[in-house]
Amino acid sequence: MKHFIFFLCVSYLAFSQSAIHNAGNFKIHEEGQLGLHIDLINSTGMDNNLGMVGFYGDDILQINGAHPPQFHRVELANSEGLELNNSLKISNRFSFYYGNVFTPYGNSDISLHFLENAVYEGVSNQNKVLGYAGSDSPNFELPIGDEDRIRSISGSLPENMFNFRAAYYNEDPNETGIADTPFDTEAVDNPIMRIGMLEFWDITGDKATNISLSWDENSQIAMLTENSLNRLFIAGWHTEKQVWENLGNIAATGNMDSGTITSLPLVPDTYSAFTFGGVGNILGLGNYLLTPNGDGANERFKLRGVESANVNSLKIYNRWGRIVYEKDNYFDEFEGYANVPGISTKDSRLPAGIYVYTYTLHNLNQIHQGFLYLNH
Repeated sequence: MKHFIFFLCVSYLAFSQSAIHNAGNFKIHEEGQLGLHIDLINSTGMDNNLGMVGFYGDDILQINGAHPPQFHRVELANSEGLELNNSLKISNRFSFYYGNVFTPYGNSDISLHFLENAVYEGVSNQNKVLGYAGSDSPNFELPIGDEDRIRSISGSLPENMFNFRAAYYNEDPNETGIADTPFDTEAVDNPIMRIGMLEFWDITGDKATNISLSWDENSQIAMLTENSLNRLFIAGWHTEKQVWENLGNIAATGNMDSGTITSLPLVPDTYSAFTFGGVGNILGLGNYLLTPNGDGANERFKLRGVESANVNSLKIYNRWGRIVYEKDNYFDEFEGYANVPGISTKDSRLPAGIYVYTYTLHNLNQIHQGFLYLNH
């Protein structure tokens, strides 16, 4: 038999046929259990609870009010789910027996939020968060998705990074309604990039971290990558620049139908949307060998046949599609050193390997591409 044991100021707790309203000092003690078949309205602090709260029944329940409640343990066993119109904070464990949690899309301020070291159980394609979930834990995986399936995001948070939140959108970034302007998949910072048009994530966080996204057969990864995971990367829509950027691929596991990919470190708040990108087939329009070792041969990247093209720009990309060198009005300056911020080897020698360059002739509206083989 479950015991409902809690300390409260009775004058501030009101019951009706449709909701329980907390406007005072409400507390559930360690062995206490509270089962709800009606909505919860919380108008004041409710963050010192232990015990367990359950949301049960066959009619959708809501959490409303001016203040987000914080519960120690929560059970959800409601076929229609739990709708959050204010955040719900979890300090210990959330158990999905059956039913989804819903939060408003387009409003990352409202989430099912897991405080540090809080966990969940029972997640499946039928039991998850539709909308925003968040975490304060150093290592996390958020149980978000759409009506039919889990589309989780995971990662590691730096110290003192709180309120990391994310939601999954099963829609074309070009046609989304969450932004004032669409996330145009043709607007890229590298002409060899392809951007997925089937789904995206909204992620918030103010410190640099790695993120990992999962894909399934509906993501159609093969169309982006020519069936090679080495061509896959996480793409981010840069809010200020209004272009998609390559955010890297430091680890990709799986196959074309399912898997997980991890980005380079990034600050989520810099970007409005995240999805998958791929590097398409590259035409070899002039490949070059660069060996800056002091022997006098191939010391600089000298493009042939464009000596008079003084209105130009050069960009050089590493194997992950990140820009490592860029120069307007380029003329034989590159000697194997990075010159852009955000690259760990900035102002130092780039590692040996194969790079891709794009050379734009602005007055002719032409872009040339090719490989650059760097060997010290």
